[in-house]
Amino acid sequence: SSGGRTRSSCVHFLFERTRLVEHHEQERNFHIFYQMLSGLPKEQRRNFGLLDTADYTYLKHDVRIKGIDDGLYFNEKTLPALAAL
Repeated sequence: SSGGRTRSSCVHFLFERTRLVEHHEQERNFHIFYQMLSGLPKEQRRNFGLLDTADYTYLKHDVRIKGIDDGLYFNEKTLPALAAL
């Protein structure tokens, strides 16, 4: 009718342990953290207690996906999606 949400749900996600610690070339985990670390201003990262990518065991390999700018994606896609929730 008005185009708004009528309901939502939270779904649990099962992580495959092997995919958390090992992955194929050009594949990575924890996309939201790459996005936040690239897209949030330094002050906001500090407020959230976020460090540099290199300080996280599973993020320090700094895997970049060809054609994706994590900071831009975070600000143009992820934040608006979160705001819609």
